[in-house]
Amino acid sequence: MKISHASSSLAMLICFVFGAFAGVDGWDNINPERKEFPVQKLLWKGDFSAAKLELRDGAKGFIKVVEEGGRKNLKIVKSNDQGMMIVTAPPFQVAKGAKLRAYAYCSCEDGDPESGDAYLRLYGRKEDLSYYKALDGRGPGGPRMQKMVNSPPGGRIRKLAHRLADKETGTSITAAIVVSGPSCTSVWSDWGVEDKKASDKAWVEYRKSLEPGDTTYEMMDATAFDLKLASERDHTAKIAKVGDYARLFVDGKMTPPVIFRGQTSKNGKITYVGGIHDRNGVRLQSMTVNFCKCEKKPLGIWTKDSFDVKAGADIVRTTMRLAPQSVFILTLCLDAYPEWADMHPGEEWRLADGRKVHGSSVHADFRVQAVPPKGKWNWPSYHSLVWREDVKNRISALVDELKRQGLSRKIVGVHLAGYHDAQFATRHPDFSKPAVAAFVEWQKRLYGKVRWTEAPVYDKKPMFDRATDEHHIAYLKFVKQGPFHMQEDLARHIRKCFGKDIVIGRYCMGWSTAAFNSALDLDPFVTGCDIDYLVAQPSYSHRTPGVAIGSRIPTRTFHENGKLFVNEFDLRTYGGVHGGEAELRVLGLSQATDYPMWLSVHHKLAGQMLAQRMGWWYLDMSGRWFSPPEIAKDIAEVHSRVLEVMAEEPAGWRPSVAIAIDEQGMLMRNSIGRYYSSIFISCKKHMKYYTSAKKLFFADIVPP
Repeated sequence: MKISHASSSLAMLICFVFGAFAGVDGWDNINPERKEFPVQKLLWKGDFSAAKLELRDGAKGFIKVVEEGGRKNLKIVKSNDQGMMIVTAPPFQVAKGAKLRAYAYCSCEDGDPESGDAYLRLYGRKEDLSYYKALDGRGPGGPRMQKMVNSPPGGRIRKLAHRLADKETGTSITAAIVVSGPSCTSVWSDWGVEDKKASDKAWVEYRKSLEPGDTTYEMMDATAFDLKLASERDHTAKIAKVGDYARLFVDGKMTPPVIFRGQTSKNGKITYVGGIHDRNGVRLQSMTVNFCKCEKKPLGIWTKDSFDVKAGADIVRTTMRLAPQSVFILTLCLDAYPEWADMHPGEEWRLADGRKVHGSSVHADFRVQAVPPKGKWNWPSYHSLVWREDVKNRISALVDELKRQGLSRKIVGVHLAGYHDAQFATRHPDFSKPAVAAFVEWQKRLYGKVRWTEAPVYDKKPMFDRATDEHHIAYLKFVKQGPFHMQEDLARHIRKCFGKDIVIGRYCMGWSTAAFNSALDLDPFVTGCDIDYLVAQPSYSHRTPGVAIGSRIPTRTFHENGKLFVNEFDLRTYGGVHGGEAELRVLGLSQATDYPMWLSVHHKLAGQMLAQRMGWWYLDMSGRWFSPPEIAKDIAEVHSRVLEVMAEEPAGWRPSVAIAIDEQGMLMRNSIGRYYSSIFISCKKHMKYYTSAKKLFFADIVPP
């Protein structure tokens, strides 16, 4: 059987160098072909000589027109960490109702990706400097469009902003560049405004030119696969300490924790391209079986009427036939079918005022309405023992079927996923009956006794007092750690089902951020024995080649406790388009639109994790991101380099500095009622302390 997929026709011969890629040609301009068709319809061209500067809220700095390469650029120097600098040009006229795209290129070598903002704005008669203004419907392009991220030496980053001119009177438009946050120096070039519709059309044509041509690859014949499976050993995996480091062992052999993590469904079809990497030697892979069956997850196997274990096993079998030499981590996305919560009254996730939390098969809605909007449904509480028992029964049935067909032999691990962003993140506090009951049991484990039998009264205070708000602080800690303890319980059940050594992991959603849904379970993770590895993600703005940043995970502590960190390389590439990837969104997600940019991002992140003796997986949501031959070849070469480093005895290095994380302090800066942490406000007020000081309490210390 042959499965179609996309493969690049590019054949670039670029020398592989592990570490940062030195060249910048090809990714200094995110869309280099625009040099050939710079603007389809130019509406305004900025003249930096006419620009004016306004300093607000204590900002200090200056602007200066500089000559470079025969063109006039604008240098913006911010000399302190307060306020904002606003650079504006004289207003210009556009047609009523015009759809505008502002563009400019920013070069910055000392920006702070944590808090520095540098973005474009367009506004009419009334000043509007807020960042969130987009015509794309999919958001404003993410942090890269806003943050003052470092650009590569000699390179520059394209920034965009959109505006819909008033249909009646809004014909006078002002273009602005806004810079705030820590002191920095940036150079701006080619400032202008073009017609958005014409620009979008040009972008679509450009993306089409990047789309790889179709090719095919063989799926192992069903009979041949069954014969191979019959002769397979029952593969196992575990994580154990070797000296000072935690190591992954598969079948007793030390193995690179480098995983290809492919998507198994798109428009109801298998799109797994792991066979490319299987043939290149990357033979630790991960596939997904979705429990919830709905419009966005048509390959789900759980409905209100049935649980189709055969369909789940078919997904596993098909994926294994596409990568027959590999062993697998089975990602189980444990969302219940949409009607589950309504069919089990009392088990729903509820806010303090009784409203039910709802969402889709992807995210919980931030705005909780009395009735879920179309395409959304009420969610069960993560703490519902009824839901948990239901899930356990389904897991048992699926594993039994995998065992019956012999497919479990090639499974060496399970990754737990589900609900908000597949990470069991707590986007809202849970005041349901199951949550309160779980809070009581949690206190028994933590304190050895029960101090509170109810949830705290809904409170909107931005800060808690250690002496008088113990109940609030304890409940918030429980809310943040509850999903982890739930997954510990599921992990124990899964190990029993498989009856062999397997590794079990989970997602962690931004544990160190100020968001309410950030995790706070590193302590139970490193001290517990049920979850072996943790997967977390680098922020989109940190993926850009010019930004040097740590993983923000205390990996030394992980090693000390025999745990692994697996960085998620959610690296979008020119190999495929995922969803509505308009130019603004592609830029915001730091998508590698050519091979040199791929090398820069990939080698930086891989080198970072290799230095820390940790692992990563390639998240292929598109089904084609990592399929171009040159990208697949580079992945294989990096994998080979990992094998070489693993064969070397690591130096006996010990850190001389320990960094303590104040969990109690982080909790005291959270509000259960407002769903956000005021530490974010503190960061904005004291940027130099929190960010310009290089965020030492989040830093990773690795040997040279």
